[in-house]
Amino acid sequence: MHTFTLCNILYCVGFFRMNGWLLYHMHIVKIIDNKFMKLHLNLLYLDKV
Repeated sequence: MHTFTLCNILYCVGFFRMNGWLLYHMHIVKIIDNKFMKLHLNLLYLDKV
């Protein structure tokens, strides 16, 4: 029983850490994506001019 609780706690901690990492990673990807989109739009704009 004790081992099971410990495993549960470790699992929860690992899950939250993984989620945090995923959110952090998504945040970075979003920033990069935004910069890339702005660059892309600028290039399109320059193409039209």
